[in-house]
Amino acid sequence: MRTYGKDTKRIHVRSGEHFVVELSAMATAGFEWVLQRDESGVTVPLGEEIARAHPGVGGSSIQRFEFAAARAGTTTLVMEYKQPWETETTERLEIDVDVEP
Repeated sequence: MRTYGKDTKRIHVRSGEHFVVELSAMATAGFEWVLQRDESGVTVPLGEEIARAHPGVGGSSIQRFEFAAARAGTTTLVMEYKQPWETETTERLEIDVDVEP
């Protein structure tokens, strides 16, 4: 399974493949990446996990989103970095995904 990071602008996969988007976060301070719903059906989110990158209070975290390429097509994954209870977004990430049959 291929893993992509924050600098990724476009992902090319085949239908049925799984892939991961891995991003740094400060979950201990309440900041997380929030995935916006993709209505296209091209990708399906399979799960999300947050793991500590460094021990201690205020330590950084790694947030992983796993996806399945469900069908051929093109979509854009939109993720916003914020405290989930806030409306203001600190950062926005858009990754285009091309799924081939």
